[in-house]
Amino acid sequence: MKQNISRRNWLRNGAMLTAGVGLLPSQWDSLLAKSPKRSKSHFQLSQLAEEAKIINDFPKLKARLLANENPYGPSQKAKDAMIEAMEIGYRYSFFGAGELSDLIAGSFGLTKENILLGAGSTELLTSVAYYLAIAGKKKGKIICADPPYDWLMISAAEHGMEWEGVPVTKDNKHNLDAIASKVTEDTPLVYICNPANPNGTVVDTDQLVSFCKEVSKKTTVLVDEAYIDYVDDPDKQSMASLIKEGHNIMVARTFSKVHGFAGIRMGYLLGQQDLLDEVMKYSSTISKQFSTSSLSGLAIAGAKVSFQDKEFTKYCLDKTKEGKAFVYKVLEDLDYEYVPSSTNFILFPLRMHGEQLQKAMFEKGVGIRKWKFAKQHWCRVSIGKMEELELFAEAFRDVVG
Repeated sequence: MKQNISRRNWLRNGAMLTAGVGLLPSQWDSLLAKSPKRSKSHFQLSQLAEEAKIINDFPKLKARLLANENPYGPSQKAKDAMIEAMEIGYRYSFFGAGELSDLIAGSFGLTKENILLGAGSTELLTSVAYYLAIAGKKKGKIICADPPYDWLMISAAEHGMEWEGVPVTKDNKHNLDAIASKVTEDTPLVYICNPANPNGTVVDTDQLVSFCKEVSKKTTVLVDEAYIDYVDDPDKQSMASLIKEGHNIMVARTFSKVHGFAGIRMGYLLGQQDLLDEVMKYSSTISKQFSTSSLSGLAIAGAKVSFQDKEFTKYCLDKTKEGKAFVYKVLEDLDYEYVPSSTNFILFPLRMHGEQLQKAMFEKGVGIRKWKFAKQHWCRVSIGKMEELELFAEAFRDVVG
């Protein structure tokens, strides 16, 4: 049964999620236990809940390779812009968000009416989830891949919605045909993370375009492109052009990855104006012309510069490719298979229990992530600086022999 939702409850729960990294493991367990029953999925805990369980070990880490952060960011130009913005930090940045919206939307051939800014894409995914749960007319299951990046689904489940994960293919990619077969007229949303987290795989562009065009006739398709900058041709492989064509598509992006803004917080959501106007009611944005309560003037100033700093973007991408090649070689030398990655992390199957590996690696000062799906334990390692990856290699060799 759908929970009775008041704006006070919505704000309270949103604050809990935003502050989630400060919760103790027992508090996370309690929070998740109160979630309404959802469809069976191999992936049961949200990304943040899993991070919260090991947050107290972060200071001990010599190599933090568990959150897919960009260790090279933000760029020096972005830092300079934020330092300059501090001089007028006592002022409300009323018009900065509108300028940033114009800049980003214009790069896609869209207007500021087609974009919402947020404190990272997670805030915007949460807003979409709350809109669907509270005001959405379709009350079927949200459809996504299994395993998913599950932030949106967990947020929706907190307010009574259900979701269903469709197992990925043998090569760890979205099974678009199987996902499409699950969609009905009552499906509120289809969520596609491309490139995928935690898999690191990317869907064939032509197939995804066809999928989005067909499925969006029945329901909204949200494509999470948090890692799109790491693919060979981001402009071609993005689904943002479908918005300009008028399709019922939303595209979520973040500055947390290649721009190095994970701790600064900046993201955006692209879509049709009427849909974004509804989602905006469940966000911190009160007007697309003005800054929002969740965004600082420093973040806005830095984002405007970073978005245009193509030289820094290329530097980060080159470093990531170098790091991935190093990790691939380490795994190959140990006769380990891995999933070829189109992101800044690598997923590979384990020959031991994931918790056992994670604990052993943490004891050696190396933070990694673990998963279990398709009856297999997996490790995900983020691409940090080379010295961090060398620590990973040394620790991993010691642990697995």
